[in-house]
Amino acid sequence: MKSHRCDDWGDLVGVEVDILRRGRLSRVGVVDAVTANGAILWLAADQYAARQLFDSADGYEAWVDPHDVQNDFNAKPRTR
Repeated sequence: MKSHRCDDWGDLVGVEVDILRRGRLSRVGVVDAVTANGAILWLAADQYAARQLFDSADGYEAWVDPHDVQNDFNAKPRTR
């Protein structure tokens, strides 16, 4: 599981993320596109699933490993 929640999805294109909702893993995949406001992202299709949209307003969270993101981003470490 990835270690940091990213609240601004704008810098995540091309990054592998874990998508969680209510603390449960929904999907793992590579971000294919993000809306201009950084609130909606699409995970690319892979051998397990079709391209899929996730909206932060629906309670989805994107979790990343900080070294996978090129720019400085708003991320919060996972707390146990």
